[in-house]
Amino acid sequence: MELELDRDVVLGSALVTMHGKCGNLGAARRAFDRIERRNLVSWTAMIAALAENGDREGAWDLFRAMELEGIEPDEVCFMGVLAACKNAGEIQSGFEYFQSMTEDYSMDPSPGHYTFLIDLLARSGKLELAEDLIRGMPFEPQAWTWTSLLGACKIHWDERRGAMAAQRALVIDPRRTAAYVILSDICGKNSVGV
Repeated sequence: MELELDRDVVLGSALVTMHGKCGNLGAARRAFDRIERRNLVSWTAMIAALAENGDREGAWDLFRAMELEGIEPDEVCFMGVLAACKNAGEIQSGFEYFQSMTEDYSMDPSPGHYTFLIDLLARSGKLELAEDLIRGMPFEPQAWTWTSLLGACKIHWDERRGAMAAQRALVIDPRRTAAYVILSDICGKNSVGV
């Protein structure tokens, strides 16, 4: 009975997601391998599990295998691949997947897709490029987009840019307490000379 349930794509995908969130990639992969008729949801669940647990090569390899199976990725699947790039600090790969999304699959990136790239650039120390990307988005940035840049400003001790990012986030959402906390951390570090 258990093996029959595991073969079901809905239940199998849920098992992949559950095991992935628990950090058990072996169990996630076994659940994925037992699904008889994999669909986009099951492939995306496994890609996301790999990305969440830092296996960027596995996520990229699985993405390519999915394409070879003739399954076309959607926006959610690209979120998983971009998460793998972000978690690994792979700027070039992140932009290649982003470009593939827009050029090969004619998808319009969402604010979430842009935020993965912004976070990837910012955490890699490319704060100016991250800010330029925010300003060049085809829609208004969300408070969390500016907060993402602000968090990286804390890592790289950029008080000026951090103050600007905090101000932008707080104009959009004045109740965004994270912006106040992160900015105070940046200012506190610089005032004590840490």
